[in-house]
Amino acid sequence: MDESATGSQVDAFEIEIAVRTYELDMLGHVNNAVYLNWLEQGRLSAMERCGYSVRSLARDWLTNIVRAEVDFRSPTLYGDRLIVTTALARVGRTSFSLASEILRLPEREIVAEALAVLVWLDGDGRPTPLPADFEARWKASLSGVCERKPPTERA
Repeated sequence: MDESATGSQVDAFEIEIAVRTYELDMLGHVNNAVYLNWLEQGRLSAMERCGYSVRSLARDWLTNIVRAEVDFRSPTLYGDRLIVTTALARVGRTSFSLASEILRLPEREIVAEALAVLVWLDGDGRPTPLPADFEARWKASLSGVCERKPPTERA
């Protein structure tokens, strides 16, 4: 995972999650597929904070995951409280990468690290340039100064 950060990420969005009973497998720990759901929640929450709502992403700003990697470090169990971090790792012309960590509270122990590569698509499902202000909106959202206005047109 060459693009992911290690340890606690400084410039990352965070959401908190509690492990629920229906996320457990027959061995009593969280099923590995559930981690992808948690990572999606973190990713969508981060995009929302940048002004790209789920509705607008579905209607106007299409993204598609073309790569997802997860390195599992430690099992999670019912009752664990977790933090999902999402950080912008790379910005390209038509794609971007997000590095994530899932941390167990209260120690913030890393239980999983992940990398997702997403491609921005046009209405026909073809790669298209990212919005011109994508990276700036991400950074502004982290500092709390991002306005809740629609993103600018694509570059």
